[in-house]
Amino acid sequence: MSPTFETPGDEMPSDRTKYIHSVGATGMVKFVKKGDAKYTGIFEGAEHCIIRLSSAAEPSSSQPLAPGMGLKCLRDGQDSGNLVSMFDVAGQPGDWNFFSNDFVTHIPPASGVALNLLGAKFASFTNFIQSVGMSDMARYNEAGDMYKEPIFPFSLRFAPHRSVHSLFPTEL
Repeated sequence: MSPTFETPGDEMPSDRTKYIHSVGATGMVKFVKKGDAKYTGIFEGAEHCIIRLSSAAEPSSSQPLAPGMGLKCLRDGQDSGNLVSMFDVAGQPGDWNFFSNDFVTHIPPASGVALNLLGAKFASFTNFIQSVGMSDMARYNEAGDMYKEPIFPFSLRFAPHRSVHSLFPTEL
């Protein structure tokens, strides 16, 4: 698990196989600050981010859709600021609409044999398998300026705009 969590830079090592979220769609987005919180770094806003939307595994009649989102915000002279979020590692049984649920950086505990085994694999490297830390996103802004005392939220929730709910079917 070490290369997954500790490889510096913005490229996946060529010898690493991606087993989950292996296929996705990407696009350019902006990180827009909402509210008047005094967070630092990327949380002040960023014009140049890449979003990646994927399912944890290939959906089927026995494997529910498990939407996930990765966000990579580019920073001058620094590695990008990155985070991942999803609704639940168990997916959303019976619902095929990718945007039915919010994406969060703190997910509920896994349940079931397969997901508990996956959790054990992640736990071999970190005790915080259900959450994503926000401090690195706050340490540098888009210009690469460093904050010695970054200020960041505990967690994030990304709510799909209500207009996309009707664009996708909930049933196949």
